[in-house]
Amino acid sequence: MEELCEDGEETCELCPPGWQLHRGRCYYFSEEAVSWDDSQRNCLAKKSQLLVIEDEIEMEFIDNKEKDTKYIWIGLKVEDEKKQRNLLGDPRVKENRLATSRIGTDENCAVYRKKNTIQMDNCQTLKKWICKKNATLLTL
Repeated sequence: MEELCEDGEETCELCPPGWQLHRGRCYYFSEEAVSWDDSQRNCLAKKSQLLVIEDEIEMEFIDNKEKDTKYIWIGLKVEDEKKQRNLLGDPRVKENRLATSRIGTDENCAVYRKKNTIQMDNCQTLKKWICKKNATLLTL
């Protein structure tokens, strides 16, 4: 296990194979495109959640990893405006990045769009997705 940890560190953060580690979290970047509900089920099967963006640093990380994908499902499904406000992390992210949603239409599921924008789309549209969970902390 020592080869997985930084030299000299007594603890390290681990992710499952195929996941990316960033700031104590593990990220799974899908290769296939599915509906929002299927992406949610896939993340739950991996004991994780669809990505909920917490801050600008996380947005930059996602942008750097997903250079070729324009839209990605994230963990926000709007049923009403109050719920929408509760599911985004950093208030500055939701204030500045959430495009106008169209409550009452078929566009009730959130996608992360390149260049740090979150917008609503039809939940049945096929898109790639990102799962997120806490890294496992290993003490040596």
